[in-house]
Amino acid sequence: TTRLVDQITINEYLPGQGIRPHVDTHSAFEEAIFVLSLGAPIVMDWRNHKTNIKKPVLLQPRSMAVFTGASRYLWTHGIAHRQWDRYGGEQVPRKRRLSITLRKVRPVQQCLDCGFPSQCDTHQKNQDEQDKISTHR
Repeated sequence: TTRLVDQITINEYLPGQGIRPHVDTHSAFEEAIFVLSLGAPIVMDWRNHKTNIKKPVLLQPRSMAVFTGASRYLWTHGIAHRQWDRYGGEQVPRKRRLSITLRKVRPVQQCLDCGFPSQCDTHQKNQDEQDKISTHR
């Protein structure tokens, strides 16, 4: 049988806590990543690496965010370390929040073709190895 996920990570965030902007590792996890948000609402900040466009997204309690394609590989996502968020012109105080992240680990720790080589750890590693070979010739 094929499993959609085989890894679950649970994080608790208290007011003032966050997570730095990042893209989940291409080589470690399959395409889809699911994030269930419980407790208080929170603003997740997104930034596109190619265009530098920034978009705040309000994650409501009991909402599920699904990252695939460009949202999975090209956009960074993170939560600023602060006591409150501003969204839709309103100030939203932070409260306790749980984040439940569900992923599927790749059987081989290598991204074969995510379509986003500028952000891909496997592609960057392969390019670095090719550059080393070229400089030794």
